[in-house]
Amino acid sequence: SRIMSAIAGIFIGNVIWVILCALGIAALIKESEFLFEILKVVGASYLIYLGVKVFRDKASQMTMKYDQISTRISFMRGMLSSLSNPKGFIFYLSFLPQFVYADESYFIQILLLGLAYMLIFIPITLSYGLLGKSILPFLVKDKYIIWINRTIGSILVGSGISLFWYKHE
Repeated sequence: SRIMSAIAGIFIGNVIWVILCALGIAALIKESEFLFEILKVVGASYLIYLGVKVFRDKASQMTMKYDQISTRISFMRGMLSSLSNPKGFIFYLSFLPQFVYADESYFIQILLLGLAYMLIFIPITLSYGLLGKSILPFLVKDKYIIWINRTIGSILVGSGISLFWYKHE
């Protein structure tokens, strides 16, 4: 289903962040003001774009669009949303290394810790997806979709704007 494809995309995006963290590339991005700013601007712009797009969608367009979105597009959107969020790599970069032993392989330890996190991440994300899928039939009425679109669009735009103000530490 499209929901499972989006979740798989988010999962793959997170796996990529874990691998980049294990390779030390996330640390390079964190230390480089320029690379961090590029990632931040791309992520913020993408959130604002999505927010405006969702906010402007009409209810009938939304129902029709949902039925026409391929699983491939859902997967790519999930992965892009995961990869364009600089807080994702900041999480992995700041959280995982505190559990690494200095006398063991950093790369292997980060990968194993990332795998452990993913084992927790998958059932939680699947639960959200299945819950959303189960209540979707009740929400596809035009009056609900308009308000849902406006709320989600506003949240996405607000998140994008707040990301522009996020300071590099």
